[in-house]
Amino acid sequence: MVKIRHKELSKKEIIDTSSSQIANLEKALQQKEKELRRCKFKLQRLEMETEVSNRFLQTSVQELEEKNLLLEKYFESNLQLENFAHIASHDLKAPLNNILSFSGLLQKTSNGKLSPSEEKFVAFIIEAAKNMRKTIHSLLRFSLVTNAKIEITSFNPNELLLELKRDLASTLSQKKATLQLSPLPNSITGDITLLREVFQNIILNGVKFIDIKTSPIIEISCEENKTHWVFSVKDNGIGIPEEFKKKIFIMLQRLNTGKEYDGTGMGLSICKKIIEHHGGEIWVDSEVGTGSVFYFSVIKKMYLDVA
Repeated sequence: MVKIRHKELSKKEIIDTSSSQIANLEKALQQKEKELRRCKFKLQRLEMETEVSNRFLQTSVQELEEKNLLLEKYFESNLQLENFAHIASHDLKAPLNNILSFSGLLQKTSNGKLSPSEEKFVAFIIEAAKNMRKTIHSLLRFSLVTNAKIEITSFNPNELLLELKRDLASTLSQKKATLQLSPLPNSITGDITLLREVFQNIILNGVKFIDIKTSPIIEISCEENKTHWVFSVKDNGIGIPEEFKKKIFIMLQRLNTGKEYDGTGMGLSICKKIIEHHGGEIWVDSEVGTGSVFYFSVIKKMYLDVA
């Protein structure tokens, strides 16, 4: 029988083996310590990022709450203003009519009894009252448009504009104005009376706000996107400065004096309300001395319950 004798390790070999194992353990320990430090660093960074995110979220929520509060105040203020416009326009009509009536009677019955200065004063009163009556009428119209339920029908805008062109023929002829109509969609939905008012207002603005030496040219066209019809009304008028492009859609905002161009400064604010009722927007692209292009969009699908 063969006997196998185990080789006995010397003390030196045992020490070398132990040292090697210890070295390996130390390396492994160092590696684990590095990983632990890396994990701690990641944890600290995550905690910092979480804290920053929480602060940002709290700030965002606070800002959102503040903006919502401001928005509520704006809506409330706007509603109060619109109600005031409605009430004031009704309450002021009667005394204003009295001023006009009695001033007119005074002018007729004076029959040369008043001095030239006094006659001028009476004429100023009558002219101011007439201008105020126009403003009151516009305020009442703005209030009615704001609060009214719109009558939605399907109609052909080509036919609408041809009819409007015939109705404005006298004004267009007097101003030597040209109204050019590009082919429009055959059918859209909306309140035909209100949209007619939008077209008429913008067309007449293009005829009115123009250099005296220039013959007005108004071009109307339409483009389609996925959700809206986008109409454009281009003119060759005096143009609008950049800083006034948004202000012109605010109530009673006028860029020119009444002596230069007649008007109350309410027309475009009424147009804005009408277009908002039709799920769209209204804006202008303009350059001073070159002319303006007014754009307004009308949502394609409107239903009878839209108000």
